[in-house]
Amino acid sequence: MYKVYFTNQHGEARSYDEDTLTEALLLTEGLRRNTRNSFIVMTSENPDCVGKQGVDSVVDGKLPDGNDYEWKKRRK
Repeated sequence: MYKVYFTNQHGEARSYDEDTLTEALLLTEGLRRNTRNSFIVMTSENPDCVGKQGVDSVVDGKLPDGNDYEWKKRRK
């Protein structure tokens, strides 16, 4: 799913849902060609994402799933 957000010449913010990337890109292009619109943004969401959204942290050397965090940055 793709969503296109923009603000029109009256300061009203609107959004449109588009099912395909091609349709969303064409809508975004059309809105950008109209100089009365501003703050035009297209965003997407991956519906197949199985992980938790956001950033997980390492606490006491453990990952959120309980495994040990062993990665080390090597400098040359």
